[in-house]
Amino acid sequence: MMAGNCFYVFWKHNKIFLIVLIYVDDIAIAGKEIPGIVLFKQNLSKDFKIINLSQTSFGHISINFLTILMVSTAMERLFDQC
Repeated sequence: MMAGNCFYVFWKHNKIFLIVLIYVDDIAIAGKEIPGIVLFKQNLSKDFKIINLSQTSFGHISINFLTILMVSTAMERLFDQC
């Protein structure tokens, strides 16, 4: 669910599951469940090269700071050949 131009909130069982903040090519991911953060990062890495800049926590909340690099996809390479 989108909450603003670069602020996203994902819900699970009527509770906030992940909060994602995006600024240009930098992303901050916050959540209580580490497996959810890991899964989100794995899915992101399918389309982008991600670099984990740092990880911190505040109480029970884990926060990951990432930067992403665009990686050309097979579809983009196909269009480049046209």
